[in-house]
Amino acid sequence: MGDNKRWSAAGFAAVGWVALHLYTSVLAFMQGLYQTYTNLTWVLLAVWFLGLVALDVWLAGGRPGLLRFAKWYWAFSAALAAGGLAGGIGAGLFAKKLAVRRVGNLIIACAVSVFPMGAALLLSSSAMATYMVLTLCCFAVMVFSTMFSVQMMSFIQKETPQNLIGKVIAVILTVSMCAQPLGNAMYGILFEVCEGTEYIPVFLSGAVSLAIALGAGKVFRRL
Repeated sequence: MGDNKRWSAAGFAAVGWVALHLYTSVLAFMQGLYQTYTNLTWVLLAVWFLGLVALDVWLAGGRPGLLRFAKWYWAFSAALAAGGLAGGIGAGLFAKKLAVRRVGNLIIACAVSVFPMGAALLLSSSAMATYMVLTLCCFAVMVFSTMFSVQMMSFIQKETPQNLIGKVIAVILTVSMCAQPLGNAMYGILFEVCEGTEYIPVFLSGAVSLAIALGAGKVFRRL
């Protein structure tokens, strides 16, 4: 019963964190739209991040299995952060070669990087091997997506009138920030429904992402 109550409380905490994420995203959008950022925005963002850390530590506390999970989760998060840094550096090094007409190849590369994850979940019998494949693929996704984001932000700033840059970027960031927790929630539902066949939602997301990336690539080539 104690464990059930603990997980129930953790579920409410997770829902509250997602709600805070959405509220903070909308608030940042509205303040960015009117260029009226306040200290409250940064406080809420800090609470959101610290809430994520506290939630992980709370769930892991006193439970060896979950503590092990938290360690591997933060190692995975470190790989994602490293991918973001590598992507930022790569965007600077290859800025001249990454014309806007060719940035569609970056999101195609992101989509393709998803398929080895599904293959690892389907074929690998080693948990560590699967973890390494997932981590390396997500690192690659972060590299390509960061390079794409940097190039697109530069393009948007060049093409957008000076008085509208803040509003346009606020809209883009808000849409992406709001989509993130909704995507995580959808993944959670799909993984629960497909328990034992987790590779199915991974392959499905890869196929959908690839279709969107190919369509977007055609748009970028016309710019």
